[in-house]
Amino acid sequence: MAYQMANYVYLIVDTKSKKAVVVDGGGWDVDGIFSICEKNGWAITDALFTHRHFDHTGGKLPKMMTGGRDVTLPGVSEFVQKGVRVHIGEEDRAAVAKQSGLRLEILMALREGSSVRLGDSDVFINTLATPGHTPGSVCFQLNSTNNTEGGVLFTGDTLFIGSCGRVDLPESDVNAMLASLARLSRLSPTTLVLPGHNYAAPAHSSIGQEKEINMMMQQAVARSDKSTGARISSEPVCALLPLPDYLGVARSVFHIYKQRDNNETNGNASAFDDCCRVKASQLESHF
Repeated sequence: MAYQMANYVYLIVDTKSKKAVVVDGGGWDVDGIFSICEKNGWAITDALFTHRHFDHTGGKLPKMMTGGRDVTLPGVSEFVQKGVRVHIGEEDRAAVAKQSGLRLEILMALREGSSVRLGDSDVFINTLATPGHTPGSVCFQLNSTNNTEGGVLFTGDTLFIGSCGRVDLPESDVNAMLASLARLSRLSPTTLVLPGHNYAAPAHSSIGQEKEINMMMQQAVARSDKSTGARISSEPVCALLPLPDYLGVARSVFHIYKQRDNNETNGNASAFDDCCRVKASQLESHF
C-alpha cells in the first residue's frame, strides 16, 4: 500500500508458472514491487491500470500540484523499460502516454471485455468499462473458468468501500459514474471488492455488502431505469448527489491505525491484521 495517498497495489500470481500481474502499480515504489517479486521468484508479465491518475500510473505531475517544480513519479514508464506489457483503458491511454513520455502505441488499450491471462493458468482477468471518475476508468474481474461465482473485482477509484471515486473533477462525469455503479451492483453479491485506496476498514468488501451500506451505489440503483438496464433517468442529479465522504472515511482509517499502533505496543496486532488484510483462504474460496 502506498502510504502517501493510501493507494493499494495488487499482485496476482500464478503459483505454478511463477508469472504475475500487477494492478495499479505506479506512482510510488515500483522498485519495491519488483523486489518483492524477485525475492519470491515471480516474474511480472503484465501491468494493469484502472485509470490515468498519477497516484496509480506515475508520470510527470502537473506543475500546479508541485509549486512549479518538475516532479516525475515512477510508474508506467518503468514497467515498460523492464519489458512488462502495460494495459490502460482506451479513453485514458493518450493521457497516460503523455504524462509518462511514451509513444501511444506502446500502451495496450483496454475495452469492455478485454482480458489478460494470468500466467499459464486457466484464470483470466476481464475488463469492465466503468467510466465516471475518468473517461477510461475500468475495473478488473478475476475469475477461473470453472467458477460461476463472482470472483474478485479490482475497482480502482470507481467503487470504494462505502463510497465511490470523485465526480467533481474536470474530466469526471456524474451520470457515467452512476451508470457504472448501477452496473456493478448487478454482479454476483459474493463478488469480493478490492478498492484502489484504503479509505475505509476493513480493506475489502463484497458487492452484496456494498448494496446494503454504500449510499452512492444505492443512489445509482435507485436512479437506474430498470426497464433499460443501467441507463440513468433524465432527472437532474448533480445537485442531489453528495460527494463521497472522504473526510469521514479518513477519520475511520485514522482510528483504525491508531488502534493498530496500540495493539502493536501491547504485543497484539492480530485484530488489525484480521480486519485489514485479504487472507489467502478468502481468495481461494473464489476459485
